[in-house]
Amino acid sequence: MPIYSVFNFNLQTSILLPELFEVDRSPDVVLKFDKLSAYHYKHDGGFCYRGKISNILRFIVYDGKEIIIEPLNDVDLDLVRSALYGPIFSILLRQLELLVLHGSCIALQDSVITFLGHSRAGKSTLAEAFYCQNYLVITDDVLAISLDTDYPQVLPSIPRIKLWPDSALAMGHQLEQLPPIHNNSSKRAHLLPQTSITTLPLSSIYILGQSSEISITKLSPQQAFLELLKNTRAAKVLNHPSFVELHFKQCTTLLHKIPTYLLSRPFDLSAVFKTIKEVEDHENRIHRTLSPTC
Repeated sequence: MPIYSVFNFNLQTSILLPELFEVDRSPDVVLKFDKLSAYHYKHDGGFCYRGKISNILRFIVYDGKEIIIEPLNDVDLDLVRSALYGPIFSILLRQLELLVLHGSCIALQDSVITFLGHSRAGKSTLAEAFYCQNYLVITDDVLAISLDTDYPQVLPSIPRIKLWPDSALAMGHQLEQLPPIHNNSSKRAHLLPQTSITTLPLSSIYILGQSSEISITKLSPQQAFLELLKNTRAAKVLNHPSFVELHFKQCTTLLHKIPTYLLSRPFDLSAVFKTIKEVEDHENRIHRTLSPTC
């Protein structure tokens, strides 16, 4: 069975995952397709999570090492992959004691900045615009952060950017050249080239907001903490006490080390490159000279 590398772990599975890269390594996580009735793992809202995603599939994620998926009603495999890459991987990464946020992440010369926000806040569009300016996109949608070292490290995720059709067209793409993420979605997948990066330190967090003018303001610790809670993936479903305790500790640790800003800008595709310039100027002032990594 093929083994794929993503988020710095190696996943063994019987299905093709064309967005990921095959490796010749021992697996850390095994993905199986099977009837869940064959498994007697007890749901605890943490180390063992049993769930269902709409009429697509039922699944178990166990101890950060095992994923069992039972597709429903001859569902399209692309729908299964979409569920795997989003909610199922998010639960797995939380079991691996990573802080998992809803955001995109852009590489600088030696570190990364991240953009957090709700669905349709413009995270992916901003990531795509940075990519058009020759910046490296480390992650889109599922942002995994390790806090095991002195400085928070971001793990590279699935090498793609998911774009709504209007954003794809505004960034110069032809829709017929970008595959849909699955047959029931109008979103398109911009597949990115493989990168050798394993982790990069995080230097700034930007929360995306909307206003008539572009502005960047530093958030108070209380405001930043609430934003991290709002933008944590799988926060509501993983309610085991130890997971809740670790989540709060991780958010507090991250905010002690990384500044958080509110990035307000017009919700207008024509303003996206001006927004990039404002972020570049801001990073120049507070951290370092910002320049593309590629």
